[in-house]
Amino acid sequence: MKMIYLIDDNRDNKRDEYGAGYIDQGEFDDCLIHYEKLNIKSDFSFLDNAACVMIHDTFVDYIDNQYKEDSKKAREKILDVVQTKKIPYVCFTDGYSLSANWQEEHPGIVFGIKKSEFYYNLREFLETYRKTDVVDVRIIAFGSDFMKLFMFKWYQNIIGSIQNDDENAIITFEDIDKHSLQKFIKNSEPKVGISFNQLMNDIDDGKVTIRNFKDNVNRIIDGVQKYGKNISVWK
Repeated sequence: MKMIYLIDDNRDNKRDEYGAGYIDQGEFDDCLIHYEKLNIKSDFSFLDNAACVMIHDTFVDYIDNQYKEDSKKAREKILDVVQTKKIPYVCFTDGYSLSANWQEEHPGIVFGIKKSEFYYNLREFLETYRKTDVVDVRIIAFGSDFMKLFMFKWYQNIIGSIQNDDENAIITFEDIDKHSLQKFIKNSEPKVGISFNQLMNDIDDGKVTIRNFKDNVNRIIDGVQKYGKNISVWK
């Protein structure tokens, strides 16, 4: 198993304040290594086999036994390497960001997340990695129930795209947010019992009414919100 690296000076033992003292107690030493004191002369070879790097955005160099507030060369070096090597990374901040920034186009990157939120979600992220050997930074960004948030967003897009008020009418491709529906169906498998392509064929053949479509979508989202996963078969 590759290691995850946490780069945070942790001055004044701030991790304890965030409920993350378990890191310094070694609870995740089998998958996590943390660094508090680095500078440009440090050995960065640990990045060669990193599964993920998590770095404090304001991390400064440690030189001559003190932190240099005007020097961030180690931070710059680390970010350059992870971006060049396409290593998943998280950049957390002390600032006043409203929410973590994660984009589907760059699934291995999270930035702009507040330090308190980062440490709040870190344990679940590490536990998942330990069990699955899979780095999923969405857990850092949104917590372990991130799929509920994603499914509800796709659901809103799907329902919002239907402009025809006649629920007895046959639904058409013009009524559908295809991107959101594809994600919604894919993440409803295997219980949903139909693929996105099969559903598109049924719609193309005029077999699906707006009422039938909405009923199925509503059943799926109800199950996801209650149980964290789809429990309904498309009817």
